[in-house]
Amino acid sequence: MRRYLFSIVLAIFTIGGIGFSYLYGAVNHLPDYKLVTVVGDEQAATNIELSGAYYLGVYSSHLSVNEKGSQYSIENNSFRQQILNDRVWYSGRAGINELVINYKGFMRGKSNVNGLYADDEWIIYVDSENRQGSNGRYNVNLYVTTLNKKTELVQEYDYDLADRGFFTIRDVQLLDDHINIIAAEQGLSNDESYLYSYIVDVELGSLDSFERLIVGEPQIIDEHNMQAIQVRVSAIVETSPTIPSDYIVLTEVKTKSMEQGELNQDSPSQTSYYGYSYRTEEVFQLPVEPYDNSISQLIHNVFTYVEYDKEKIIVSRYALDTKEFKPQYITFTAEELGLADITRSKRLEDNYLYIFDGTMATPTVVAIDLSKGELVYRGQVIYDGDEQEAEKQMAQLHLNNINIKLE
Repeated sequence: MRRYLFSIVLAIFTIGGIGFSYLYGAVNHLPDYKLVTVVGDEQAATNIELSGAYYLGVYSSHLSVNEKGSQYSIENNSFRQQILNDRVWYSGRAGINELVINYKGFMRGKSNVNGLYADDEWIIYVDSENRQGSNGRYNVNLYVTTLNKKTELVQEYDYDLADRGFFTIRDVQLLDDHINIIAAEQGLSNDESYLYSYIVDVELGSLDSFERLIVGEPQIIDEHNMQAIQVRVSAIVETSPTIPSDYIVLTEVKTKSMEQGELNQDSPSQTSYYGYSYRTEEVFQLPVEPYDNSISQLIHNVFTYVEYDKEKIIVSRYALDTKEFKPQYITFTAEELGLADITRSKRLEDNYLYIFDGTMATPTVVAIDLSKGELVYRGQVIYDGDEQEAEKQMAQLHLNNINIKLE
């Protein structure tokens, strides 16, 4: 039996080795692709990277494509380079690479981008650790670390928070001499979550106050109909921690469930959006109508809401500081954009909306300047080689993701 087992294992390794050698030996023959500009300024393509896979028989290799060409993962022979490529928690976040370079000691070991804040004077990092108790609730250690750039003084504080829901940091801001921390906590039910505000004195390190952010109507239970409204509140924060902000956007999702015997039947959920001011602690509802397919962004106190289906996109904006609302101020059809399907990969970055459709015979990406409401770029991925091989090589290319590198 041992002899047969050894033979089976040897056969598996042999076949796998042959397959890997076949694929690895083909590296020098892997096709080249690149992103070329069709409409607009080619400089808009410098931060666009598309990714997916190239299929070679039963084998495949991950690759990325940009305006300079294509890069296959199998070509990354350097283990160190692979590790560096995986450190992407701060990739695409404006200003963070600069912090990592200039403040290596302080930034070392910090990986929660939502817990990071930086301005001209301070860098602040907040993180938490959850320890579950016997009652299913959590004892939370809240950690706050500050660096005064002028004095180079680093201060570390920690706080014990008892009997909390599962705890995650969502945003950190500094207003005057107080650190404002927004944390999400899971409710008694796993289907519920709420947001809490914690205030820490930046100089003394004292935890001065904490309170739950109340949005909309309180939870209601109708005992006659056995109906309960489950509430989930989440936060949409500034795109980068190096952009200080006075506001965040709160998203409230209510779902009504009715108990029937041992079964719970959920009704369609109701979504509402609210603005929250750190300075005044005011919560105000936004006049944004929720849509099934949507993406959103908060940048420089302006909330951008994009609703889309296969054939069109509609963009609305709300300025939280002035409360000016621009409903449906940008509209594009798929035909106008030169795409077959708008529901494919999308990214909102730095006042630009990027849409990528990799299902087309020639994968196409577009960029829309949201401040102007204009299509500023359309590019396509082509085979960079013999034209007679183009159709075959494009058929083996399957791109499905878009990444925007801001730095």
